Formats: sequence, structure tokens, C-alpha cells
Amino acid sequence: MTMTAAAVAERPEDQHDQTMRVARHLAAFKNIETIPLPALNGLVKQMDILRQTSLLQAPGAQRDGMCVRLPSGVGKSTAARTLVQSVARRAGLPVEQSPVLLVTLDIEETVSLWSAVLRALGDPYWDVGYPKNLMKRAIKLLAKRRVEMIIVDEFNHSVDRGQARLLMNTIKEILNAGIAPVVVMGTDEEIERLPKNNAFERRMVHAPRIGPLEWGKPTDEVNWRGFLQGLDQGIVDANILAARSGLGTKKLAEALCEACGGIIGYAHWVVQDALTEVLMRGGTSIERLDLALSVNRLYVKFELFEQVNAVAHLS
Repeated sequence: MTMTAAAVAERPEDQHDQTMRVARHLAAFKNIETIPLPALNGLVKQMDILRQTSLLQAPGAQRDGMCVRLPSGVGKSTAARTLVQSVARRAGLPVEQSPVLLVTLDIEETVSLWSAVLRALGDPYWDVGYPKNLMKRAIKLLAKRRVEMIIVDEFNHSVDRGQARLLMNTIKEILNAGIAPVVVMGTDEEIERLPKNNAFERRMVHAPRIGPLEWGKPTDEVNWRGFLQGLDQGIVDANILAARSGLGTKKLAEALCEACGGIIGYAHWVVQDALTEVLMRGGTSIERLDLALSVNRLYVKFELFEQVNAVAHLS
């Protein structure tokens, strides 16, 4: 017997229904568009200057690079995605065809930079072939796609895999050949462990710092509250929750800034974790207690056992 639409709507939510609903809403949360924070604009602008300078140089002339050494979670990857999206939009292209190519190095694999570039370009055989053939295919596809800049994210993983020197030399070759400017991004404590390579370092221009944000600095407070307000509104716009949760209110924002050390990546994790709990119980908003418990879980996750949970101490 077929159930009517009304009967389906009245049927109590079972475990499968709940997990599907929560998963759907979490996927929507993860798809919230990048929040354009002024704090990230300096890095985005400097990368774009590097790209546009390259476009005005003669073909084959040596290009400059940039090494972005910043703590984890401050917004390096967000700045990279922002540039990828904005350049694609200005060129009238879909993001996947952006003239800025974002290449990510995974922590558990050992591949050449050329293989990683081919994978980012969508080559199904990115890991097949001798090194010189991989290089030739990558250069050909970069030219065909008209790539104007390459951003290598998670470059610090090369330190753990012992591939740093090889990857640094490959980047130097790309710059020397005038193929495209290259930006490498990684956590400062691991990038500092890169082997000494004067030829690589000479080709790197200055990269501005973008965090952590500090409460008490007016511009940082604006950025921090803007980030939380953007997430809050994004949750409503995506129909995840019906109303805003007041994440950007001054007292709560200050407590979250202190608890998360001014790192927006930590705050994003806390909000997602708290949102998961709200969705699991069928709640209508993220409460302060949800956030306080999520901060505790953040500390366990990153072993920050000496950090004070300012959200839990809000009056």
C-alpha cells in the first residue's frame, strides 16, 4: 500500500531520517560561501599583484614567487580560494576553470609537484609516467588552461615527507622558466624547518600577515565579529536553522576570540561542532552551552589543556 504525502509528513523521524537531515544541513554549512573578511584582503591583494605583474612581463621571463608562512587556521586557504573565485568571476569563467590554479599537497602521499599540478588540472593519469613526461604534460596543460598563477597549499607537508628540497627546486624551475608565478602556503612552524635553499628564497616576495586576530584591536574585532555574523547569517540563508543565534554579539564574540586564540579556523570548527549537536536534537538555535561544550572538545582535539574556556565563564 502506497503512503500518501500527508502520511509521510506525519510519520515520526526515524534514525535514518535524522542522519540524512543532519548530513544535509552540515553539507549546506560547509558550502556556505567564503566570507570576504578585510583581514584577508591584504594577502589576496598581494597575490593578485604578483599575478598581474606576471601578465605584463615578457613570455619566458623569470617570475617571482611568494612563501606564505602563517599559523594553521588563520585563513591562508580561505584567501587562496577567494583569489581563485574572484579571478574566475572577472574572467567570466567557472571556478574550476579559473586562471589561478589551487594545488593541495596531501600529508600521506609522496608525489612530485608535477603530478599534483596534473591532478589539480583534472588529468586522470596524473600519477602515470616518468618525471620528464609528467613535467611536459603539466606544462602543456597549464598553457592550454591559460593558468596565470599556481598556489601550492599545505606546502608544509613536504617537510614531513622529506620531499621539501625536490619540491622547492621544482618551484624554482617553474619560476625560472617563466611558466607562472607560484605561491606556496604552509604553517610557520613547519615552513621554518624547510632546508636552506638560497635560490628558492631569493625568488620569494614579501607576504603580509593575516592573523591570529586580537580582541582589543578595533580592526581585528571588526573582522572577528564579521566572520561570526557571516556564519550566523549563512546558516539562516541556507535554511539550516530558522533564526540567527547571535554568534557575533559583542560579549559572545569576545569570549570566542579569547577561547579560540583569535584563529578563525578554530571558531569555524567550534560553530560546526555546536551546530551538529543542535541539529541532532532538533533545536532551533545554537546556545551558549553548545558553544562552551564545543570549545572543550576543541581543546581536547588540539591538546590545548592550558587554554581557558572563556565561553563557559560568560555571565
